[in-house]
Amino acid sequence: MKSIIITILKAAFILTILSVGYLLYDDYSTGKKEEEKKLKIAEYSENIMSLSKKGNYTDAHKMLNELRVFIGESNDDYYNALEGLYRDEIKDIVSNQSATAIKSIPLLLSEIPAEGKESNHYSEYEPYNRYVEAYNKMCRYTLELAVITEDINLAKKMLESFKCTVDTDTNNELQRDCTEKESAVDYCASHFNINVANYKKQISQPQKTNSTKANNVNSSNKDRTPSYSNDFDIEKEINEYNKIIAREMAKSKE
Repeated sequence: MKSIIITILKAAFILTILSVGYLLYDDYSTGKKEEEKKLKIAEYSENIMSLSKKGNYTDAHKMLNELRVFIGESNDDYYNALEGLYRDEIKDIVSNQSATAIKSIPLLLSEIPAEGKESNHYSEYEPYNRYVEAYNKMCRYTLELAVITEDINLAKKMLESFKCTVDTDTNNELQRDCTEKESAVDYCASHFNINVANYKKQISQPQKTNSTKANNVNSSNKDRTPSYSNDFDIEKEINEYNKIIAREMAKSKE
């Protein structure tokens, strides 16, 4: 009987050691994958900005879309890369194509994939607000350039482009927050002679969100955007990344 008890205790001890070892290895493996993911994101971001600084916006946008597929659209790393790229391109347009800026910049901004939607569900309006935050930053940047270049027509166009974020009140009713647009109107009014009342009126009216073009861009990306989970498989993601690069290279040779 004593020998049986000793055997059981030994078995329990071994199982405990193995369990602890497995948990430690699992933590190490997860940490390693996350580190590899961070390095890959940094590589993407560096390449996007390098292409952007060279004025190669076509390839920079392709790589930005790949980054979006890799880490998900609501990730801050994606939006940081997006904002850097769009600032360079907008500045280039205002500096070298000022005559067409009033048309080309709103068109450029409409290509930012809209995420989420106006809804009283947090899971839907939270990613929408993140998208609007980035979109409005680009509108504000363009507005500031319009002030510097004294382009009142471009400034007015930007004031029309700002979007409102959304939230819910205590009754879960949808509320719009147009603080960014109001701030932009006041900023513009301090530099140009514009009819502020007209823009204030626009702010009080409901906005149409997710333009047709933005929806088309978003839909085209949905088919190639993988579902994300807590179990991040770095090897799978890198293989997908390599496939995308191979496809793009094949297209360039056609």
